[in-house]
Amino acid sequence: MRRYLVFGVCLSLLSCVHDTVREERLFEQTTRRTSEEEPVEVSALPWRVCLDPGHGGEASGAVAPSNGLRESDVNLSVALKTAELLQEHGIEVVLTRTTDAALVPDNPGADLSGRASFPEKHNAHLFVSIHHNADIVKGSEKNDLEVYCAFRDVGPSLELGQCILNALKSSLKRSSADASLLLPGNYKVLRECRVPAVLVEASYMTSAANASVLATPKGIQDEAEGIAKGILNYVELSPPRFLGGKVESSTSYREWVVSADFSSAFPLDAKTIRAELDGVDLN
Repeated sequence: MRRYLVFGVCLSLLSCVHDTVREERLFEQTTRRTSEEEPVEVSALPWRVCLDPGHGGEASGAVAPSNGLRESDVNLSVALKTAELLQEHGIEVVLTRTTDAALVPDNPGADLSGRASFPEKHNAHLFVSIHHNADIVKGSEKNDLEVYCAFRDVGPSLELGQCILNALKSSLKRSSADASLLLPGNYKVLRECRVPAVLVEASYMTSAANASVLATPKGIQDEAEGIAKGILNYVELSPPRFLGGKVESSTSYREWVVSADFSSAFPLDAKTIRAELDGVDLN
């Protein structure tokens, strides 16, 4: 029996560092029919972003030694402000939590899996998990900016990570002594997520100077602006989005075809499409 399955698109889009793409509009917006009767403008399709404020409830995450500030509280404040900024630009937002509560209390593994599956359940196109780091060295003032993209995803997750990293670098105006890193992440929330996903560690709770900043509205605002701007920069690239799919069979039921439909302002290159059957790469 022959079976065909096409379900994933792994595109290496233009990097956000290439500002000329946005400034010169090298690629015109196109339209794509989702049915025979209804043409839909790609630019008019709503984007939905899932923001994940890490930790919550009994899982407070890192705690700032200098002022007792809890990571879970900072994560939530930054996520709520980021959601507000995105909504002002017409982006739909869903959050894995909006209060100081774990998604799945008393079960860390299920909690992380629930966060990873949250965007797919809520039809979100992107997943951004918001965290703040800690250094094991006592008294450390390390305050690096780290953005982790989904491990082995050299397409959308990498591009999203680049966009957020660049925007945060600009928004936070960090000292040259602090590193700004884009790294592959094998975290459970990234590994199990089925949409482009990144985990952001915008700053360190263990830096006394940074903890004092995070305790202020401006500190929260600066991080939220960077994350929101990075997401908006990625959306402005008009990467493909999954619209739907269907399964068809021949009259003899000896052949099944699974097809997927994507919206895209870019002409899709068949060489960038990855096909899998039962977890086996068909390319």
